[in-house]
Amino acid sequence: MEQTSHRNALPLGYELHWYRIEGILGQGAFGITYLCHDINLDRRVAIKEYLPAQFAMREVDETVHPLSEEHAEQFRWGLDRFISEARTLTKFEHPNIVRVINVFEANNTAYMVMSYEVGKSLKDFLVSQGTLEEAELIKILLPILSGLEEVHEAGFIHRDIKPGNIFIRDDGSPVLLDFGSARQALQQQSRTLTNIATPGYAPIEQYAGKSEMEGPWTDIYGLGATLYRAVTGVTPADAVERSAGITQNAADEYKASIEMAAGRYSDRFLRAIDHALAFKSQERPSSVREWREELGVTSKDPTRPRKKIVKRGLPKGLIVALSFLLVSFVGLFIIASMPEQHVGPEVSDIDEPAQTVEQAVMVGPRETEPAVSAEAPGVPEAAQPVVSSQNTERIDKLLKGAETDLKAWRLSSPKGKNALDKYYEVLALDPNNQDAKDGIEAIVNRYVHLVYRDLDANKIEQARYYLRKASRLAPDADNVQRATKAWLAKREQAQTYSSKKRLEEFRKRFSRSKTEQQGSADSSIRGEEFKERIGGETDR
Repeated sequence: MEQTSHRNALPLGYELHWYRIEGILGQGAFGITYLCHDINLDRRVAIKEYLPAQFAMREVDETVHPLSEEHAEQFRWGLDRFISEARTLTKFEHPNIVRVINVFEANNTAYMVMSYEVGKSLKDFLVSQGTLEEAELIKILLPILSGLEEVHEAGFIHRDIKPGNIFIRDDGSPVLLDFGSARQALQQQSRTLTNIATPGYAPIEQYAGKSEMEGPWTDIYGLGATLYRAVTGVTPADAVERSAGITQNAADEYKASIEMAAGRYSDRFLRAIDHALAFKSQERPSSVREWREELGVTSKDPTRPRKKIVKRGLPKGLIVALSFLLVSFVGLFIIASMPEQHVGPEVSDIDEPAQTVEQAVMVGPRETEPAVSAEAPGVPEAAQPVVSSQNTERIDKLLKGAETDLKAWRLSSPKGKNALDKYYEVLALDPNNQDAKDGIEAIVNRYVHLVYRDLDANKIEQARYYLRKASRLAPDADNVQRATKAWLAKREQAQTYSSKKRLEEFRKRFSRSKTEQQGSADSSIRGEEFKERIGGETDR
C-alpha cells in the first residue's frame, strides 16, 4: 500500500457513509483508490473514487467539481459511465474477478466499493523474477480465462489487462482487477483525457476511439501481451509503433515469442501467444474458448471450488404441505397490506403510525407530478395516442429542451419549464420513446445524488424531500431503495446521537444536583457540630 500523500485525495480518517479511509492504494488519471475500513461489517474494502484529474478537482469542502463549465458535461458523462460499469460488475461473483460490493454517490462524485485482496501483483512478481515457468503461467492463466469468459458472455470486456491488474492472492489464486471500460469510454467521448491505453498491452483498436471495433479479441491481446512479458522478460512492441512500421515499410516491429523464448517453453504455448498478439483484430482468436484450445490447456479451472451436493432434509410430502401454507400466508398478508389508492395514502408526517417508516419516506405528501400508467411506465394516465409524423418535430424540440433543463438542473421545477414536464409531454405523444424514459431515469438518479449529498451534510429533512421526489418516479428502482435504507440509517443514527446527548446532559445535571445536595448536607452537619461546640464552651 502506498503511504505517500496524493494530490486531490481525501484525508486519512475521512468517513464515506460507514467506510473510514485508512490509506491510499493508488491514484491515476481517472480516479483514486482507497483502503477503507467497513465500520458496519468490520472488514477492509477497497474503494475507487471517480475523479478525472484533467477536468475535475476537489474543493475545500471535499466535494468534486469540474474545472470549468466546458468540462461539466464531460465530467457528468464519465460519472454516469463509472456508475453504470460498477452496477454491471456487481452482477459477477466469479472468484477470479474482482468483487464489486456496492456503488454510491457522495461529494458530488461516485464511489465503487470492492473486496480488498491481500497479496502481490503479477507485475511485482515479474519485476523480481524476470520470467515465470510455463506451468506457473498456466496456473495463473486458467482461472483468469474462466472469469473472463463469464464476463464476455455477459457482453462486457475488461479493456485494461496487464500484469499490474492481475493480482496473486496469498493463497496463490489469481484475481483480475481494475476494469477499464468506463475510462476507455470517457477517453473516447472527451478527447481531452490522456489516452489510458497501456503501451505494449493495448491493441490498435483501443487507440482508434471506436468501441464497436473492440470485443473479446481486445482482452485476448492484453492477456497475450502479459504472457509475452512473462516468457521473454520484455514488453511487446506498442501497437502504435507497429502500425507506423507496417504503414511505412510493411515491417511489423513485433518480435515473435516463438523466436524470443524458443527452447524454454512449448512451441504450442508460444504460438498461441503470438496469435493473440496479431496486429489485426480479425486475425486473433475471437473468443476465450478458441484461444484456450490453441494453448492446449483444459477448460477445467483448478482454483474454483466444486459444490458438494448433500442430499438431506424433510420428507417431500411435508415440504409440499409447508410450502402451500407459506404461500397462502404470504398471499393473505399481501392482500391485507395493499393500499387503497394507486400511489399510497397521503401522510402529513414521516412518523405517521398508519404506515411503516419506509412507506412514509417513499410516499410522503402528494405533489403535482402526474400518476403513472401501468400499461406504459412513465406515461401520464389516459395519454397514449398513436405517434404521427406531425409529432416528430415537436418531440425533437421537447427532448432538446429537456436536455437543456437537465444540464441546468431544472428537474421538476419551475412548473412548465423543467425536464420532467417535457419528458412527460414526449411520452404523451410517443409512449414508447426511449429517450424520454432514459431522461426520467436520469432525473431519478440526480434526486438520489441529492439525497446522498444532503445525508453527507447531515441535512436529513432536506434529504427526505429529494427522496420522496425520486420515489414517486421510480419507487422500485434499486438506487432509490438503497437511498431509502441510507436515509433510515442516518435518521436512526441522528436519533441515537440525540438521545445520548440528552442522557449525558441529564447525567451532568443529576451529578450537579447531587453535589449541591451533598454540599448542603455537609453544611448542616458542620452547623450542628458548631452549635454543640459553642454549647459545651458555655457550660464550662
